[in-house]
Amino acid sequence: MFLLTLSDGRPDAELGAWRARAREALATPAPAPPPLPLPVPVPRFAARDSREEYLAKVRRAQAEIAEGNTYEVCLTTSLSARTDALDPLGAYLRLRTGSPAPFASFLRFPGFAVASTSPERFLELTADGRMRAEPIKGTRGRSADPATDALLREELRSSEKDRAENIMIVDLLRNDLSHHAVPGSVTVSRLCDIETYATVHQMVSTIDARLRPGSARAGVVASAFPAGSMTGAPKISTMAILDGLEEAPRGPYSGAAGYFSLTGATDLAVVIRTLVLREHDGGTHLTLGVGGAITADSDPAEEWDEVRTKARGVLSALGAGFPGDRVPIGDPLPLPDPVPTRPDQETLMTTDTTPPAGPGPADTASAAKPSVLFVCVHNAGRSQMAAAYLHHLSEGRIEVLSAGSRPASQVNPAAVEAMAEEGIDIAAETPKILTTDAVEASDVVVTMGCGDECPYFPGKRYEDWVLDDPAGKGVESVRPIRDEIKRRIQHLIEDLLPG
Repeated sequence: MFLLTLSDGRPDAELGAWRARAREALATPAPAPPPLPLPVPVPRFAARDSREEYLAKVRRAQAEIAEGNTYEVCLTTSLSARTDALDPLGAYLRLRTGSPAPFASFLRFPGFAVASTSPERFLELTADGRMRAEPIKGTRGRSADPATDALLREELRSSEKDRAENIMIVDLLRNDLSHHAVPGSVTVSRLCDIETYATVHQMVSTIDARLRPGSARAGVVASAFPAGSMTGAPKISTMAILDGLEEAPRGPYSGAAGYFSLTGATDLAVVIRTLVLREHDGGTHLTLGVGGAITADSDPAEEWDEVRTKARGVLSALGAGFPGDRVPIGDPLPLPDPVPTRPDQETLMTTDTTPPAGPGPADTASAAKPSVLFVCVHNAGRSQMAAAYLHHLSEGRIEVLSAGSRPASQVNPAAVEAMAEEGIDIAAETPKILTTDAVEASDVVVTMGCGDECPYFPGKRYEDWVLDDPAGKGVESVRPIRDEIKRRIQHLIEDLLPG
């Protein structure tokens, strides 16, 4: 933690007192703040490039490499969404809570804000002339299982492809710094090290140098900009290739954010893992840039997976999922014929059509009622909590279906207890269990954060509820999840049963 103050160098009692109070406040442990509410409605992002379009661009980049025009292309795309007016600072605080990063920053301008959780340093210059760049190239997603997570970290550390990508950019930045460095001072103090963050493992290197006396510090930044980790190499010719491939400006994404001090010190981060928020027609337009480095050895499908991995931290902080082929809320698309299904869809549906015991929605089904389908792959208890809330709070006016139901005896006892505190008996409110044929009957599909493993429901109004994992065990850990589900159910009921 750094505490920065500016003065003219003369004694200043007021400034000294402020520093003392600030140090005391920082040193005093504070209770954990309550979880910030998710935006309502949850943003529904759309991708500028479909999977097939992005894979085609990867192959075009590889063709440029094969022709000798470049040897690494940092290809990017973007996700965007329009939502009700969103508080930029609140969005940033959610990002920072969910994905803490050493170079996180928040910039607010009239009608425009940048909320960044960047883990990557672009360039540091100290007051005494030390220079440092720390490019990131190489990413793996995290796993909740410690053994699997360790394997993912080791896989990244030993990956020849990722090391090659990283070393190419190290060579590029060594050249960038050498233009303003004392001859012989450029060194690589760390090569292909692994750093671990909330949602990803990253491969990071460090290049150090000494600023040549008389060199302009702004000139150093200008020589190194934009960051080689966001262009590829060689930089100028690869930027021309990217201009043709991406077909749209990146905006603040892949630029630099930081500070210039009166002492001559500078510290700048690469603008990645960053949400750009613009006021638009009374609402907010959101943009998230994502991408990765393409080399001759790249597997196009793996590059698309890397895009999804890098987007995960920002999207999950907003309660949103990666768009993929999902149909956003409100898009009245016709149902294709025949209905396409994903290979794993059948495994998510049970063939047991027998309704559970007790007065559930199956007893009061009506064609005139709106119906909601809940799907949860990994934690069926959450979908049953949501289904029970919906049936209870709508007083049976909404038909509730579930593809993740299980007998109440198998639901997490803490979830049963948490719902009982609300006067809801999960056993009595258990929804009708689905067969695949029943999917067409639903008006709204709600998936519970199952990401790629969720089935594809064309033509449906679709919501993916990404919920934080419980902190600890027992009913205390379930209550925040229960309350968040209740809040979303109330909004869903208001939408489906106006008035």
